[in-house]
Amino acid sequence: TRRGLGRAALYIGLAAAALVFFMPFYWVIVASFKTPAELREIPPTWWPQTFTFANYSEVWRAAFARYFLNSFIYSGGTTLVVLLTSSLIGYVLVKDPSRFGNMVFWFILAASMVPFVTYLLPLFNILLRIQRPLSPICCRCLTSCCASSVGPASPWSTPIGA
Repeated sequence: TRRGLGRAALYIGLAAAALVFFMPFYWVIVASFKTPAELREIPPTWWPQTFTFANYSEVWRAAFARYFLNSFIYSGGTTLVVLLTSSLIGYVLVKDPSRFGNMVFWFILAASMVPFVTYLLPLFNILLRIQRPLSPICCRCLTSCCASSVGPASPWSTPIGA
C-alpha cells in the first residue's frame, strides 16, 4: 500500500542517517586498534589487518589521565557556572516582565545562534592578554569559557585593542 511504502522509505532514510552519524564513532574505535602505518594507508581499510593494543598503553604513558581531568574540570566548571547564571537570567526575564524583557530575550536568542567558531579567535586573544600573575591558568580558562557561553553579546567577545 501507499502508506506502507512511505513508512519503508522513512525507515530506510532514518537507517541511512543513523549510519552516517555512526561512522565517526566506528572509525575512532577501529582506528584505535590499528598500527600507525596502517592508519596512513590510502585507501584506508575498514577493519584492522593486525589488531594492536599498543595504542592504549601509549595513551596511559602520555599522561592521559591528567588531560582527561583537565577537560573534566573545564567542561564541568563551565557547565555549572553557565547553568547557574542562565537560570538566574531566565528567572528574572520570566518573573519580572518589563518593557525591555522581550527585547532582551530575543537578543540573547539571536546571540546564541552565532556559531562559537566566529568568536573563538577574539576569545583566544583575551585569554592570552589576561595579565593576572596570581591567578592560575585554570581560572583564566574557566573565566573565558564561561564568558563565551553568553555569545557575541558578551563584552568579552570584542577584541582587546581593536
